[in-house]
Amino acid sequence: MPDLCEMTLAANACAVLPDRPDLHCPIARIDEVATILCETSEGRILSRTGLVEAGAKLAMMTRGLSPKRLTGAQVSALITKFDLDW
Repeated sequence: MPDLCEMTLAANACAVLPDRPDLHCPIARIDEVATILCETSEGRILSRTGLVEAGAKLAMMTRGLSPKRLTGAQVSALITKFDLDW
């Protein structure tokens, strides 16, 4: 899903590293991104601050449906399907 070439360019230009080579690529609603991309010490996914990361906007995966109207089960199903397809 992420363009690793673009992420490498961004990382080099900003002098930062990814948290892991394949990136986490969380799928999230726009309003969730700031909380998901926090440190594991805060219960989130990044090992430390100062990292580059890519993600997928949930709205892109719902094909016109409003992500705010999706239930938790529908979001989980989309993420599972995305992980299997990826």
